Amino acid sequence: SNTDGGYECNCAPGYTGPDCWEDIDECAGEESPCGENATCTNDWGSYSCECNDGYEGDGVTCSDIDECKPEVLEEENFDEGLPEGWTVTDNQPEGEEADDVGWYVDAEGVLRYSSSEGVGYGGHTWGSVVTGLTELPVAAKLHGMIALQLGDNGLASYDQFQIAVRSCPVDEDGAGGWTVDGACEAPVNTTVWHKGKYYDAIDESEELVEGDWLDVHIGLGEWSGQLVRIVLHFDSVDDWANNEPGVFVDNLKLTGKNPMNMCSEWAGCENTEGAYECTCWPGYEGDGWECANIDECADADACGAN
Repeated sequence: SNTDGGYECNCAPGYTGPDCWEDIDECAGEESPCGENATCTNDWGSYSCECNDGYEGDGVTCSDIDECKPEVLEEENFDEGLPEGWTVTDNQPEGEEADDVGWYVDAEGVLRYSSSEGVGYGGHTWGSVVTGLTELPVAAKLHGMIALQLGDNGLASYDQFQIAVRSCPVDEDGAGGWTVDGACEAPVNTTVWHKGKYYDAIDESEELVEGDWLDVHIGLGEWSGQLVRIVLHFDSVDDWANNEPGVFVDNLKLTGKNPMNMCSEWAGCENTEGAYECTCWPGYEGDGWECANIDECADADACGAN
């Protein structure tokens, strides 16, 4: 830089000394230029910051990684209508003109079963929404928001709504399974959630009433590694028409085990600052990373004499 009658030489950042050939070790100072949970690495004329294991960020600001938080694999809020690959099947009552009752996505981006006006449906109407084929991950769970307003006091003998897993088993001779185009000759539907659970939650709550949204979390681990479809099915069952709004579904989400979670499949994961802990479930033993079933029956005194 120029001075009055002369000039001065200033070393570039990261260098010092008479000839500016000495590197400044920025990492050697009392206060690191990096974040509290980061490692500082000196380089010639500069330095770099990298978050420690268990943290994420730019090296200056590092936040804890929740290794136990499930990984979101698929998410659907219906803002753009029914997703590609999903199918809808609705019946029409015999001997009657076509009605407008069925599954559809309304103007607010909510998947519904009702009439096009959003209120009422006739007797003996039914319909299903079936998702595309999905391979379920380890510790798979289906999450969503569901609201029912059926006006039948939750009685099992009236209108039915359930969520099922549709699998396509392969027998011992190798027959069965999904075809290349996603068809199945002998699909198996297994109900994993039904309207009774909704009304049980309403009855147990001091705040929720029929028609309110309920957060639903459904374990699908039984089908981990299998190709399945998820089926949402409604059936009005009887001859009676209903003037209630029907079924509302939104914010569906499929999650699986976080790939950073290395706990045993029979262990619980608890996040800690910069790490996580694994603990075997009751009935299993081990260090949490590996868990083995405890044979309680090996103890001759485990059960009574009779």
